[in-house]
Amino acid sequence: MKRAECIKIIASRLGNRTDLNDIIGLEMDLIQDTALEGTGAFLPWFLESDELTLTATPNTEQITLPEGFLAEIEDHGFYLYDATQENPYTKLVKSDYDLMRAKYPVAGTPKEYNLSGNFLILKPTPDAAVTVKFRCYKAAPKTAAENVWLKHAPDLVVSEVGKVVAETHLRNYQLAGVFGKEAADARLRLWTKHEARSHANRRYGMGED
Repeated sequence: MKRAECIKIIASRLGNRTDLNDIIGLEMDLIQDTALEGTGAFLPWFLESDELTLTATPNTEQITLPEGFLAEIEDHGFYLYDATQENPYTKLVKSDYDLMRAKYPVAGTPKEYNLSGNFLILKPTPDAAVTVKFRCYKAAPKTAAENVWLKHAPDLVVSEVGKVVAETHLRNYQLAGVFGKEAADARLRLWTKHEARSHANRRYGMGED
C-alpha cells in the first residue's frame, strides 16, 4: 500500500474527512516513531537490516551506530571481521561497560562490547583499525515507495493512526474505541505471523520453546 492510499483510507473511515489529510500524514510519521518502532517491546522481521559494517579506528573505543538503529537482533550480535582468516567472523561478547573498562585497561584486539546511547563501545580499545559486522533492527524509511510497515502491516498503521486522530483531533471516543479494537487485532495478526516465521523449519528438543 502506498502512503497516499493509506491516508485516503484513514480519512474515509473518519467520515471522509479529507481536510485532515495533512494531520493524518504527520500522525502517521509520529506513530511509526513511537507506537510501532519506539517501544522496543516488539520489532517485526521486516525491520531486520542486511549485514552492516562499521570500522573502528586505532585507540578509539566507540563507533557511532548507523542512523535508524533500533535494537540488536536476538541470537545475532556483533562480530569482528577479518577477511584474511579462514573463519573471518569472531563473535564479541556483550558486557557491562564498567566491567569491561576494569577488565581491559590496555588497548588490544576487542573481545567484548556494550551499547551506550548512539555508540558501540569496544573493549579492549582497538590498537589497530578493526571491522565490525552485524545485523540489527532499523527504522523503516517513511517514503511511500519504501515503507515496509505499509507493505506488511497496513491494517496496523491504519488503525493506530485512526485511533489517534479520532481521539485527539475529533474527540470522537466511540470511533477511537473501534480503531483501538482493530489495532489490537492487527497487532495480534502481525505477532502471529512474526512467530510463525521465527519457528518455521526449526527443530526443537524436548522442553525447548
